[in-house]
Amino acid sequence: MLLEFKCKNHKSIRNEVVFSLLATKDNVNEKYLYDFSNLKVLKSAVIYGANGSGKSNFIDSILFMKSLVINSINYQPGTGINYFPHKLNGMESESSYSMQFVKDGIRYAYGFSVQQMLVKDEYLYYFPKGRQARIFDRNGLNFEEGSKFKGRFNNCKEVLKPNRLLLSCAANFTNIEEIENSFRFFSEDRLFAHRQAGQVRALEVAGRDHCMMVGHFLVVDNLGGIAGNLHAIGKGHRPGSELDQLR
Repeated sequence: MLLEFKCKNHKSIRNEVVFSLLATKDNVNEKYLYDFSNLKVLKSAVIYGANGSGKSNFIDSILFMKSLVINSINYQPGTGINYFPHKLNGMESESSYSMQFVKDGIRYAYGFSVQQMLVKDEYLYYFPKGRQARIFDRNGLNFEEGSKFKGRFNNCKEVLKPNRLLLSCAANFTNIEEIENSFRFFSEDRLFAHRQAGQVRALEVAGRDHCMMVGHFLVVDNLGGIAGNLHAIGKGHRPGSELDQLR
């Protein structure tokens, strides 16, 4: 279940944007909400706008994140990450991507940034019993495990490369349940695009009770004020005050 997605510097998206699936305080149409911990989460949400407003690039940024998590373990040494910074920023600039999601009843916060076609930093946190705890925090090729996971990433040290995500490596070279759950969110949960005539028309991010659609317009009855939102925020993407809003 997706709670939040953030990205910055991806194609036409220059400044950081946030898509949140947390419901407002409006209690109308509660049947369209999903309860998780003390949160009210949307079962469905729609982003809509004019042609050229960035909807397709928003979809593309999510699919880029998914693809890198699943496939970067296969990247060969010396191969750069084919990413897509804003034209005015150039290839020297940093692009960042992060998600908060729920897998098997546990909330996770995962993100990474790419610069000059290599992974700059990466992190994974989780919230057992609602309290934030670190799984790993990476800077370049150096990473630090959370206290529960000390020594459990040793097999990754030989396979981690500047063009590979640690999550992708650890999913293949460790037996850490929290790593596997995080990886499976990207590899198994329904996260895909609908295409028409070669163009991305809609995105579905779905679980048993949850989906998001991104399209050119919205015509739907009885949703009222229940809708996702996309808005700009300030700098910073690691767990902290912004995550506190979701607790």
